[in-house]
Amino acid sequence: MVKKNAKDAPSTILLVAVYQCEDVLDEWASWIRKLNPKPSKIVFCENGSTDDTLKKCLSLKIKDVDIEVIRFWTADMRDRKIFPLEKCYDVIGHARQLLLTRARQLDPDYAIYIDSDIFLLDPTTIEALTIWKKDIIGGAYMRIFPTGLKVATLFYASDMLGEKIRRWRKLDKLVAGKILYAVHATSGGCLCLSRKIIQDRRVNFYPVPEKHSEDFGYCDTAQKLGYQVYLDGMLKIGHKQELKWRAWDEVREREEGHDYDYGTWIEDSLKEMKERKEAIREVKGK
Repeated sequence: MVKKNAKDAPSTILLVAVYQCEDVLDEWASWIRKLNPKPSKIVFCENGSTDDTLKKCLSLKIKDVDIEVIRFWTADMRDRKIFPLEKCYDVIGHARQLLLTRARQLDPDYAIYIDSDIFLLDPTTIEALTIWKKDIIGGAYMRIFPTGLKVATLFYASDMLGEKIRRWRKLDKLVAGKILYAVHATSGGCLCLSRKIIQDRRVNFYPVPEKHSEDFGYCDTAQKLGYQVYLDGMLKIGHKQELKWRAWDEVREREEGHDYDYGTWIEDSLKEMKERKEAIREVKGK
């Protein structure tokens, strides 16, 4: 059992998957030091980095915060001959699952996944995510998708067919003044889980469901089991897009203009949206 951060405050730990990211860990840690309240513990999951990632994780010091490092090894994500692009979600899914297993052992009130390229610009992030007392809640940040730079979340939107559909949104499309959104799925880069769902062994990041990323697959599984996924749209979160270890970004630079696989799940989502738009046009025409 993890100790509580302060009197009457829930116990909270951070879960961080790291690989080849020594160049951002100092900046990442600088924002963690500003958090109030701070987590009681940070658990890193390191995947055989060849730079000084492991050394930096082991030497990291944050007052009143315990640091733990767990490790696993797999093929270099940046070498497509060894590790095909479509398998990248398996690597991060395995890392997140190992962190989830450790969280189950530590049994905190909340565990928050924070990727090494996500900077928590708001010092109240932990309180902001846990005060809602939701089982799954994330923070809004941007990511590159096939259709452009969007919030790394699939939102619900109503259409003329009277169904819930999934939509990507740009940051400026978030409703002004609205804090809490019920969404279909949100990214594992900033994802807060309650003790209830942490200990629910039916909901896992690995193996990754077919046609899903590891985090959206996790959310989709949870939804089917009756959980609701939420997004805090007001948190200030930075995403360092240029991180070199993100395989899909490196491939984009190396093969600019090449139509490589973004993942069949995204393709299916775009196809579904197109079909629904055509169905709505037919309804309007009647």
